[in-house]
Amino acid sequence: MIISYVFPFELTQTQMFADTEKDFEKIVVNTSGYVASNKFLVSLWNQVNTQICPNHSVDRAPWAYFPGKFIGKKSAVSVLGFCQTTIGELYFALEYHRKGDIDSLLVMRPTSALKHDEIKRLRLLVNDAKINMDKTKSFLCKAKIFAKLKNIRFAEYNASNFCITPSDGGCNLCFYVNAIDKFEAEQQALERLYEICAFLSVETNIYCSFDEFTVIENELLLENKSSSQFIDDYIDYYPAIDNWQICISSYAYKFINENILSIGRFEKRCEVEKFFISACKHLQIGIETELRIGDIAIASIPFGTIALSQRDQRNKVEHMTSALMSYLSAIECATATETNHETCKECGAVIYKIADRVRNLSTEFLGEHLGKVFHKLYAYRSKFLHTGRMASDANIVRTIPLLSESSETGVKEYGNVAIKVDGKIYSLNISNVREWTTYILRCYYQKRILGRKSFANVFNDRQEIILDDFPLKISAITPEGSEQMKKNFVRNSKGLLL
Repeated sequence: MIISYVFPFELTQTQMFADTEKDFEKIVVNTSGYVASNKFLVSLWNQVNTQICPNHSVDRAPWAYFPGKFIGKKSAVSVLGFCQTTIGELYFALEYHRKGDIDSLLVMRPTSALKHDEIKRLRLLVNDAKINMDKTKSFLCKAKIFAKLKNIRFAEYNASNFCITPSDGGCNLCFYVNAIDKFEAEQQALERLYEICAFLSVETNIYCSFDEFTVIENELLLENKSSSQFIDDYIDYYPAIDNWQICISSYAYKFINENILSIGRFEKRCEVEKFFISACKHLQIGIETELRIGDIAIASIPFGTIALSQRDQRNKVEHMTSALMSYLSAIECATATETNHETCKECGAVIYKIADRVRNLSTEFLGEHLGKVFHKLYAYRSKFLHTGRMASDANIVRTIPLLSESSETGVKEYGNVAIKVDGKIYSLNISNVREWTTYILRCYYQKRILGRKSFANVFNDRQEIILDDFPLKISAITPEGSEQMKKNFVRNSKGLLL
């Protein structure tokens, strides 16, 4: 098979050609499946880093990574690119007949043919990689988790696989990963951190992210078996207790310890878990986008929030619409395994009935009324994706009441989403949709994945939430209004209401 390549630092980027049968050294590997093949590759690059790392590099062989694929009559080749080693710049490729397998490792040194002793050394590296592909070490990952909410900190939790300790603005998170070397440990830790932060965003209704992190070989978690109290079911605001400590539920504690952190190297999650974590990531993106609106929640009342709004309202509608799309996508993603697709009798196309899936899941955990609300909200997602229509009217500097051709209320909706349900027109704020969505996702993983049977009543002793109970979100835009609201509601450094 003839493949093409270019030298990474050659200015003219002249295309070169090579024959996989004549120009490459072929070393038999014979791994089957993605898990075994990836374990072999991690082990192989560990051998390359430790055995033929170039002198100018401290602990790893640098890559000019240019992946590509060539398909021949009998096999396919995935090219990887150039790797700098003590025996020159080597060009690596993988030959296989079935995706996920590795039949042979192809190695070429374009500047000169590999010598006999160099080929022997490479074959030895491949053999050692196959022998050691399951020989891992334990690493402890340490990371600072930031919660985008002022004056809060997480409560303390200790488990067999992780610990959460309080820190200003969030928490310190430590957890174990098993890996061949620190490079694989860093990659695994990065993937787990993304998953945990997205999950914590669902669990706490707060945007969570991380900054720098480290992995340390053979370090243990501190021996502290005590944990803070677990939070009960909630739907409004944040799961906070005394002194603004953010708590998690006992189900979240179990899910992090036994589901997120217990997965093996390159192991695939079950479909329900996979789509749920993807839903968490959609939700996390939505909260991050909502924060760009600039509204600051300063007080909560039953079924309502009091907030301060920025004078600068640029792109508020765009951010609100984008956040709404993410929240609805999160619900859609969670339902991906919960439907039997139908086929159009006329054209044979698959009918997914996504809006119905979103409504059904919302109805299951929030009641029939809010199920209809989410069904209506999903229509905004379709209108935005297909026609570019925003979920609310144009950005403003100050409120100027005007008529609207598209709003359900007949007048301009500045910062709210208007929908018609059961003959009544309601105006919603994006923060309400976020709280409903996180509640749905919390119920979803606790029931579908952890097997929870029943939930506490979070609807003020009613059977469901009705939008008639919801006041509009109160916002102060003028400096005078903002100062008055601050005077009444903003906490001082001691946590008291001024």
